Amino acid sequence: MQHKDNPELSCQLPSLDPDVPLLPQNTSSCLLDYLEMLIIRSKFVIGITVVATILAVIYAFTLPNIYTAKAKILPPQGGSGLLSSAMMQGALAAAVGGGGDFGGLTDSKSAKLYSELLKIESLRDPIIERFNLQGVYKKKYREDVYKTMLKMIAIQSGKEGIISISVDDKDPKRAAGIANALIDELKKLTTQMSVTGANNSKAFLEERIVKAREDLALAENNLKFFQGKYKTLDATQQASVSVNAISQLTAQLTNQEIQLGILRRTYADSSQEIKSLQQSIAVLKGKIANLQSSGGGSLPGFEKIPERGQEYLHLMRTFKTAEAVHDMLVRQYEVSKLNAENDVSTIQVIQKALVPERKSKPARLKLILSAFFIGLLMSSIWVLIFENISPAIRCRLSGIFRHQLERK
Repeated sequence: MQHKDNPELSCQLPSLDPDVPLLPQNTSSCLLDYLEMLIIRSKFVIGITVVATILAVIYAFTLPNIYTAKAKILPPQGGSGLLSSAMMQGALAAAVGGGGDFGGLTDSKSAKLYSELLKIESLRDPIIERFNLQGVYKKKYREDVYKTMLKMIAIQSGKEGIISISVDDKDPKRAAGIANALIDELKKLTTQMSVTGANNSKAFLEERIVKAREDLALAENNLKFFQGKYKTLDATQQASVSVNAISQLTAQLTNQEIQLGILRRTYADSSQEIKSLQQSIAVLKGKIANLQSSGGGSLPGFEKIPERGQEYLHLMRTFKTAEAVHDMLVRQYEVSKLNAENDVSTIQVIQKALVPERKSKPARLKLILSAFFIGLLMSSIWVLIFENISPAIRCRLSGIFRHQLERK
């Protein structure tokens, strides 16, 4: 071949044999040609693969063993009382920054909310002090410790509402200790917020009960005065059913309006929580309007009753509504009173973190095998590419390679 007579084109990379002829440069080369090429350059391929594997082995055994401790908890499923639940919801949402999609405290949303609580810095501060994590992680600033903890701690909430807490650490005992300490601190935080929320609910309900008692007393006096003046009127059974239905719906409406006032202390009017409750209130108002209108439903309209009977039913409805609202507020007040006195956390520990016996990381065998196959693949690709380029380009690459070696 002509390039053997030309000294400028006789250069080759030192790692490849210059006496081996190139394969034909055509697109019809078969797999056997490539296989033959790899066999010819097998020393190069094996050398690169062995070096990559040895480096991976050295790196893998310099990595420390990491142990993972796991714990599982079940947050409270719903609230004990609608108003107490709303107060608690507002307190929890405020703790994690507010505005999140935590409305309604369903099982899944409750799990999500408690998962966010586990990430707040004020909950982790006692753990940092207790285990001297600033010294363990060798961090100068507390912010860097928070970032490291975010990497070492994994929190997952399942569809069933169960929260899984996983902690990675070089020390298996410390990993289990941190996981259990997170649960203890979460219990303290939620108990404190629960009591605070219940006290706020209690104070709020006390004000509403005073107003409800005044309304009930006024409605009762008006009804008694009317009955004393016109004697007792016996309304139809269907009309009485209408009165009872309207009073119950009005009590529900008042209850939801109270919840709306509570949630507005935490959420903006544009939030999903406020919008959802406003829609529910609008539906209740529509039902009440239908019952009060003529021919609007299955119950009879009040216009079919004589004028004095209508006045009597109006007074009766006002009294029943005031009575239902008063009873509802009293029940909620008793629940809030009990919650304010209860300093026991309602979080259930399903699985306490135990000291792990086996390491979870690193996967040394996987790392070594990956390096082996990557080294084998990359060296094979290099041989196939290099052997299929023109002699002139090979010569230029060799010159560049030698020039770099001489500079070093």
